[in-house]
Amino acid sequence: QQILQLLQQKQINKKIPFSSNTWLAIGYNFRRAKEMEVEGKNKWAGLSLGAGLNVKKLKVGVAWGKYHVAASSLVLNASFSF
Repeated sequence: QQILQLLQQKQINKKIPFSSNTWLAIGYNFRRAKEMEVEGKNKWAGLSLGAGLNVKKLKVGVAWGKYHVAASSLVLNASFSF
């Protein structure tokens, strides 16, 4: 039980580069999962995923996060370097 209490204060994140131009990321927030659980179920609350692609001066990314049983977020972004 002490280990579970310690984990509730931590986040685990990993960015996996597939090449110099593409990457995938995954993360888990134990505290958010515990705070957002409903009737003992958290339905993936605390999980986040992301991916990105760099093509010359254009960078495109997408990220998804599950914040609550009833709410998640999807973010798309694009940037261009001059």
